[in-house]
Amino acid sequence: MENTQALKKEYSIPVKAIISVGLVAAAVLLPWLTHMAGGRTLGAQLLPMYLPIILAGFLVGPLFAAGVAALSPVLAFAITGMPPAAALPFMTAELIVYALVCGILYSKAFKKSLPGILLSTALAIIAGKGVYALGVLTFAAVTPLTLDGYFAAIIAGWPGMLIQFTVIPLTVKLLGR
Repeated sequence: MENTQALKKEYSIPVKAIISVGLVAAAVLLPWLTHMAGGRTLGAQLLPMYLPIILAGFLVGPLFAAGVAALSPVLAFAITGMPPAAALPFMTAELIVYALVCGILYSKAFKKSLPGILLSTALAIIAGKGVYALGVLTFAAVTPLTLDGYFAAIIAGWPGMLIQFTVIPLTVKLLGR
């Protein structure tokens, strides 16, 4: 019982920083490996960058997770050219919202429970997708992205969202968070 209690304590700042670096590395590496294995189509279906970002919200809290979310797509773009330049600012904003919503809701509102993990993830996805759509609408005159493309990406990404609802709760619970 004491061991479980110790796992649920807040991580120290140096530990959060180390975990964050690992999650940034995963957020760069997973999409690259996915695209190498199955091209952009597989990446668009599995949404591999989203997993470490959402996980960051649960593991290191909203502020560190937002840092992971802000850095990951920019670093991935600099190293691999993905995500595409046109999508980079919208995806970065979307991922920051995912991280903040997961981190805030899970730590403050949902008391670190399995339903809390699922609800935090669902609300983060809704909020993040909303921010992405708002960005596309706001900058429609200067971006090649369209709402039709946005909705097509959501439909194509349903397997990735299903993975998020499966892998994230299992991982968070296995880590005792």
